[in-house]
Amino acid sequence: MKKIIIIGIILIIIIALIIGIIIDNTCNSHGFAGWFINIGVQYQKFQVSTVEELVEALQNKENIEIEILNDLDLGWKKIYKNLINHDNFTKANEAKISPDLIESGVSNFILDKYKNVKIYSKNNSKILHSCLQIKNSNNIKIEGLIFDELWEWDEVTNGAYKENNWDFIDIENSDKIWINKCEFGQSYDGIIDSNASSNITISNCEINPNKYNYSFYEKQFDYLEKNKDQNRTYSILRDEAGLTKEQIMNIYNCQCKVYNFGTKEFEEDNAKQNITIHNVNFKNVKSRIPRIRAGKVHIYNICIDNSELKDYYDYINEEKVTELKNTYKDMIYDINRGVLSTEGAIVTIENSVFKNVDKPILESVEEHEGEEQYKGKVVVKNCMFNNELKNTNLDNDAFEIPYFYILKKVKS
Repeated sequence: MKKIIIIGIILIIIIALIIGIIIDNTCNSHGFAGWFINIGVQYQKFQVSTVEELVEALQNKENIEIEILNDLDLGWKKIYKNLINHDNFTKANEAKISPDLIESGVSNFILDKYKNVKIYSKNNSKILHSCLQIKNSNNIKIEGLIFDELWEWDEVTNGAYKENNWDFIDIENSDKIWINKCEFGQSYDGIIDSNASSNITISNCEINPNKYNYSFYEKQFDYLEKNKDQNRTYSILRDEAGLTKEQIMNIYNCQCKVYNFGTKEFEEDNAKQNITIHNVNFKNVKSRIPRIRAGKVHIYNICIDNSELKDYYDYINEEKVTELKNTYKDMIYDINRGVLSTEGAIVTIENSVFKNVDKPILESVEEHEGEEQYKGKVVVKNCMFNNELKNTNLDNDAFEIPYFYILKKVKS
């Protein structure tokens, strides 16, 4: 009798797992982050409304669920008086020119050596003025949050964004990280970067610069307009190139860098990267969707719409100021490209749409074009590139996808 009961229990568990996997992959596949159940784990559940409550919940490093109930301003100047010696927050690079960020400061929000953690919001609460850094951790899920207000005018590198090093999310030396149903405004550097990490999924997200607080963006240009004499790049675009404040705002209302996987060139750990990106919408994004060094990325059901970005580039380059493209190119930094696979990486893209993207895919960085060690590979299946259906028919070059995916048909 006992054997029958044990066999029955095992069969029930197996059936439940199979049904769960089918349902999960039909609706919101975890991709490489994996589908797992921690049987017998008791999760502590917290609801937080303040930074102090968030820090208190994070005293536990394993098996916790934290629901964020409202917007949290994590700017360093807002929190440092109470948390200056706390492991979860450090001071990030200081803002140089943004009035709001100079007032609030910028922090690094750090999850180091955490396991089985979910941080989420049911009402799309915002995380403001902070860079989330996930380090040496595994089984981490970030869900339902809006990350915003982490951008400022780049006077130093003329819009190449090489100074402040602010990313919304950095992942380092971690495994099984799932970013789901999150929304991202415009950041100074990247949206999500990872290094020495594996099994990452980014799903059901949106990247849409300044959708969530346009007034934050507008304040930056109001400041520049009043202080042109202190900001030479802006002054040249206004006075010598003849652009209006509104035209410059439209040109810069975009995300320059999106995802960077493998931040160090020819790093040995880059090869272990495996990342899924699915059901993500991108609007006005210039590059790195993603950029990967070695490893593999599976992309499906994404849409990149750079229509507004391309319209403004075409306008300033061809109609408004005929010399602008050559004379002021570094200040405009007018790249418009999608996937970049390098250093032996393989990217498989399925059922996706690229609208008004000048270079949808690249298999080498431009400065190393023709150098074999820098080349990657991109496999394209049933994708629309600027209203043209694309298939590379290179099935033998695609990597084996270990999960049961149900893909939606691409919509043009």
